[in-house]
Amino acid sequence: MSKNQKTRILILLLTGLAVLGIMLFSLLPDKPVSSLSTPLSVLLRPFELVFNGVGNGVSSFVGTMSQNAELRQENERLREENLDLRLKIKDNEQAAEAYSGLKEAFSLKDRFPGRRFVAANILQEPLEEGFDFYRLDLGKLDGLDFAESAGYAVLNEQAALVGSVISADALSSKMLPFSHAGFACSVYGERDMTHSFELRGQGVFSKDKTLMADQIPAEANLAVGDLLYTSGKGGIFPEAVLCGKITELSEADSLGLRTAKVEPAADPRDLPVLFVLLPTEEHSLVNESATVPAK
Repeated sequence: MSKNQKTRILILLLTGLAVLGIMLFSLLPDKPVSSLSTPLSVLLRPFELVFNGVGNGVSSFVGTMSQNAELRQENERLREENLDLRLKIKDNEQAAEAYSGLKEAFSLKDRFPGRRFVAANILQEPLEEGFDFYRLDLGKLDGLDFAESAGYAVLNEQAALVGSVISADALSSKMLPFSHAGFACSVYGERDMTHSFELRGQGVFSKDKTLMADQIPAEANLAVGDLLYTSGKGGIFPEAVLCGKITELSEADSLGLRTAKVEPAADPRDLPVLFVLLPTEEHSLVNESATVPAK
């Protein structure tokens, strides 16, 4: 590199440093040097605006991204709180519903002397309505003893018939619903307690929500709209358990018997709490006759 080239480079470097120094001093207010830099600042102003704009844009972008991240975190926290609140509300509604059922059910012990009730929940619903069993979370450890009884009545909180428990292991049991084709119990009408007859499940409860009463004596005082109650015969169902209401009543046949369609008083598919009636220690069912439902 020649001497002239070195000199030109040195002059450019010194000139650049001088311009930079003037720009820095021009930033100080009330300094004499600020007036010297005024002509030069006119030329540098566009570059200054560009750099300031870029700097402000970067600062705004970083600030916006930070705020968005904070907002996302806050929204996530609010969603979790909202979910927790909904779950708590649902749990409270279920608890209130169960409490209402239990409150109603405490009257069962007064309606059926010699019996006590145990609350149960449905563990498994039948695969095919009317042809299968319900599984309950109640077993032999809870007092179900089939050496003493062929079955146990299952009621809802309004003391309406739902079905009967027909077998159990240590922790669970099978409930035969009244809609099952193998279900049967002895009943009578609200206006005539002297004539009893059979109430049976039809096995098609999901299609035709009715039970069938048959072997009804022609002389029985019955009419459409009458309520039917268990007669107490058979040892499984205590007397006066509400079963349903007559919706159709046929004429007597050649044998002097009638049939009736019965609308059930309870629906096993919509029950938050079930109640199984068990004998008290003072009331044993060992010597009572029992009709074993078909399994």
